[in-house]
Amino acid sequence: MKKFFTIALAALSIMGMSAADKVIYQNGVLADGLRVEKWYAAGYNLSAANPDGTGNVYEFHSEGDITNGCMGFLNGGANFYNGILNNSTLEFEWYSTGAARYTIRLTAETGAEENYVFYATEENINKWNKVSLPVATTFPQVNTQWREFKGDGGGYVFAIIQNDNEAGTTIYFNNIIYKNIDESWKAPEIEVLPAPTTVPVPTHPAADVLSVFSGAYSPAIQFEIGGWGQTTKVEDKTIDGAPVEYLRMFNYLGWQLIGTLDLTDYQYMHVDYYTPNGTTLGICPISNLNGVTKDPLRMMPSVKQNEWNSYDLKLSDFPIDLNSVFQIKFADAGNCEGYIANVYFYKQEGGNDPEPPMTDAKVFKGTVNSVVDTAVGGEKSYPYTLNYTVTYTTDKNLIIEAEYDWKNGEPVGIVPGSVFINGQNNEFIQSGNTRKTTTATTYNAGDTINIEFYIPIAGNVAKDMISYVVGSQNDNVAVEGIDSENAPVEFFTLQGVRVANPENGLFIRRQGNNVNKVIIR
Repeated sequence: MKKFFTIALAALSIMGMSAADKVIYQNGVLADGLRVEKWYAAGYNLSAANPDGTGNVYEFHSEGDITNGCMGFLNGGANFYNGILNNSTLEFEWYSTGAARYTIRLTAETGAEENYVFYATEENINKWNKVSLPVATTFPQVNTQWREFKGDGGGYVFAIIQNDNEAGTTIYFNNIIYKNIDESWKAPEIEVLPAPTTVPVPTHPAADVLSVFSGAYSPAIQFEIGGWGQTTKVEDKTIDGAPVEYLRMFNYLGWQLIGTLDLTDYQYMHVDYYTPNGTTLGICPISNLNGVTKDPLRMMPSVKQNEWNSYDLKLSDFPIDLNSVFQIKFADAGNCEGYIANVYFYKQEGGNDPEPPMTDAKVFKGTVNSVVDTAVGGEKSYPYTLNYTVTYTTDKNLIIEAEYDWKNGEPVGIVPGSVFINGQNNEFIQSGNTRKTTTATTYNAGDTINIEFYIPIAGNVAKDMISYVVGSQNDNVAVEGIDSENAPVEFFTLQGVRVANPENGLFIRRQGNNVNKVIIR
């Protein structure tokens, strides 16, 4: 049984402190090394007036008419690691102006997240209350991962989610403290990866640039780091006099713009990216289009390690409303380390000129021979062959058709399924034995993308993946016209990462037009 208690306080108290306590927030001051991250519709003030006493407190409320705002304090390990908090007791005081359900969430960098829920009711609103939560029993998975230094030793040490609140309800916090921390805990040695010593210097005239993040131009807008489930830890650094964002455990990074950008007079987006161990990167500006949020992620054609990669992306390739861009996303980086610099939009004469249209569609056909047990319904195995066709249309979309040849007969309970293109879901439409989808996203010829086929079967999922070069045709996939039988053999992980010497596992094997899964022992 979880041990906690809530006590009504007549007025805000100052908790007793010992040498073995870690203060997260107290009297208007957030601990060094912590970063505020707004997840969704979060209004806050770290130095608000105490509603029932003196001094400053932390104020939080959902913005506008939203009833489920959320935000948190993230520790990236700059000043301390969360390991010292294992087996401690989280204490905090709260004061709510109305009825609501609140969730306190702690997280570890490797994915563990656990919640404690409490309620503001008529009995405890408009007065200070105190909560004490043993971390080991209230948040056991997080406690374990903090102690074992999973990931990079950080995570959210205090996050608040507001649900079902009365209109205009505000909650205040103070004296957020971890009591009786583990001062004997020591972090393991951390591998230091290569870092850049210089940063590219942009050459576009300032008059033609709308800058978001660069030391070469004045910013046209400010931004905050979003939440949205990212594990990425962000640290502002200066390298050779230029600002960069240093990213650890980089899987996804969202920039929430403070306002919107009108990019209708601009043709290109520029980004500089450096990584010592990453292999992929997706980029996109985000806007609403016809009332729907559009975030058409584009994967970069190549990512070189230990050097700066400079990307110039045509804005016409993104199906968004250029009048009102409100976010920028960097994603699918594979939990690596990286550095981002010089993010800006620019004008270039002739930049709006369309590319010459293709004279005909490009058709790519192939077969995936799945290993036995890839798709399982109940106790029965369903080996199959997947025949697919990818058509790159003259308007730069993809039409994907898939036909499954079930070796032991089509299983019961099969549904149309879906296809994921670089992680973006497209639902299949079934017609007879064929499943078909057409993408709404445009692609550039020469880009390499990952296509994953998903077919749910009796509570399980059949999954196959191919790596496709946009615009390639079945008869010229192998460079210099090498036929499949004599083409070089390539291996990829199931996530599409090329592997030079695969060992002990399930891999994708590609030779010319032939793609299949193999088990290597």
